[in-house]
Amino acid sequence: MHAKERNKMISTYLTTIIERGSDLSYLVSKKKNSEKMIMYTGAGNKVTFDVPYKTMRRDEKERFMQKFGGEFRKATYAFTKEVSVSEATELTDRVFCDVFGAKDNYSLEIEFELD
Repeated sequence: MHAKERNKMISTYLTTIIERGSDLSYLVSKKKNSEKMIMYTGAGNKVTFDVPYKTMRRDEKERFMQKFGGEFRKATYAFTKEVSVSEATELTDRVFCDVFGAKDNYSLEIEFELD
């Protein structure tokens, strides 16, 4: 899957959550055949971008902190940040490639709930 395809898909789902979802709506993007994932919820015009750290290896946590440490808050289960839809789309690729080591053409599995 090309980056342009992934970005459009993530952006479409997140825009739908922002425009039509509730507090119970969510999106999970997971690297195919992997446990590496990013979780998203939305409220107002913002997306909560969560990277669960319990499933991250030590080297992945170190890379994450080097690249994004000051930008994210460490919550109970994830590194979290409030962002726009476009920022969430960009961050998705950066986390999967720069932190989780995905190749440029990686594929995503999507779990989506619009409540």
